[in-house]
Amino acid sequence: MATWCEELVIHRSLPWRLKTSTRSRGARALKSHQHGVVDFHILLELCCQRSLFKKITKRTIDRHLRTNDCTYGAFSRQMASFNFSLTVAFTFAIVDLLCGFGMGFLGDSRKLDFKLNLTLEPKHVTRARSENVKLRCEPGSSQSVQLEKFTLMRILKQNLSDDTENTWVSILEKKDVDVKNAVLEFVWPRATSEALGVYRCDAIGFTPDASIVSGNTPNIEIKMDEVTVNDALDVLRRAKARLQDEVSYNTVEIGELNDKLDGLIEEERNRSGVIDERLAASEHVKEAVVHRLLFPESPWPSGKYALLQPDTGCPLGLNFYGGHTGYFTIHGESSQGTRKTFANTKTYLTKPVVTTSGSEVFLTLKFCVSNTMTNNLPWPKGEYCIHSADGNCPEDFSTGIIRLDTEDTNNQDAKGGNHPSNVPSDLRFCCTKSGVHSTPMVLPTEKPFYLYRQQNPCQAVAGMNVTIDYFEVGVESGYNTVSGEHPYTVLKTNSRRFEVCYYSKK
Repeated sequence: MATWCEELVIHRSLPWRLKTSTRSRGARALKSHQHGVVDFHILLELCCQRSLFKKITKRTIDRHLRTNDCTYGAFSRQMASFNFSLTVAFTFAIVDLLCGFGMGFLGDSRKLDFKLNLTLEPKHVTRARSENVKLRCEPGSSQSVQLEKFTLMRILKQNLSDDTENTWVSILEKKDVDVKNAVLEFVWPRATSEALGVYRCDAIGFTPDASIVSGNTPNIEIKMDEVTVNDALDVLRRAKARLQDEVSYNTVEIGELNDKLDGLIEEERNRSGVIDERLAASEHVKEAVVHRLLFPESPWPSGKYALLQPDTGCPLGLNFYGGHTGYFTIHGESSQGTRKTFANTKTYLTKPVVTTSGSEVFLTLKFCVSNTMTNNLPWPKGEYCIHSADGNCPEDFSTGIIRLDTEDTNNQDAKGGNHPSNVPSDLRFCCTKSGVHSTPMVLPTEKPFYLYRQQNPCQAVAGMNVTIDYFEVGVESGYNTVSGEHPYTVLKTNSRRFEVCYYSKK
């Protein structure tokens, strides 16, 4: 038994049958809707999948969809040609006979109109200048028909490449669309020649009583406004602005990448510095062990204390393990520059001793700090001073303090590592007068070292030559005081001079 789809195809294909056949519901329905009421190829497309005669329907639909001819007369002229196959005509006649007894429902249907709106934004389009050119199709605000769903909704463009004016191509479509959410939008990011043309929107649906509901919008033509010189300049200006934004963005990204790279380089340097320190400490331990094996009779005194570090490194001894990292940086009074903050040009202290930054001048002292807890090996008797490592002093030593009035403006005194007690501007000492400076005392002689002199000349050490070394620190005119037992210094106008004793093996 034929469905209304076959009837639709057969009676459209054989228009002369419409004049004689009164039994076919499909024929009566088609005749009532043939004059542009319902777009014929929409019905064919909807019926295609249901047809019991798919091969016949497919051939017929293909032919009609190529033309999109929606009028009865034009379609009749096309299909009623003398070249139409007699075999096909005979087959259609048989199907039409069967359709007379079919249970189609389209013949009893009514045609209802549904209002659709097709809008263009912006109203005026300029080539290469207009952006986000949008066609929007949606139901009108007021409707006389209650419909829940569109079977098909689409936006079409007139195909100017075809000689037939009624040829349209679908550029966007949806099926089974809820009417409440029935919106189609086609957007061109930028106005180009592809957007030029004539457009319309249509939709079709069915009510529960099989009435056809359809809607068509008036045609909308997208035409390009003439491009003026100002328009071209505006396009160039916007392109330039975009390029500048991209350059700025890329510049920021490059800066961030450079910062990250600098951070990674700094981390690697710090890691390398830690490794170097550990290697140096390991080397020191190795030398100290060899020294203890070769010279077991003359280790360094035990306890906590600090010595100035010479450029040859810390003395050999396990008690100096890890104690070579400490330093004090003293920010000298800046108005006098290097005339007041300086060191002996032939100093043996670890370099650099004096550094500058613009008008600012700094003096850096590095230390060798002993960290042993026990005090079973005392210092020999004599007249000399050492730095206090923790605020305390070994047996037979007295504490003393030298305070320096360093730079007042933006002071940059600094300390780091395993350093002596307190801060750069508040130096803590341990001094002894337990012997006579001219009587040689016994200390390890394998590597050079420093001691501070007391008020008398440098303490003699067996097997070592002694040389007076010195440095000066520029100070403000405020507090520059000494207290307790302290090394020999000379307070001058705006500076304090320290004289230290450098010992090297004979």
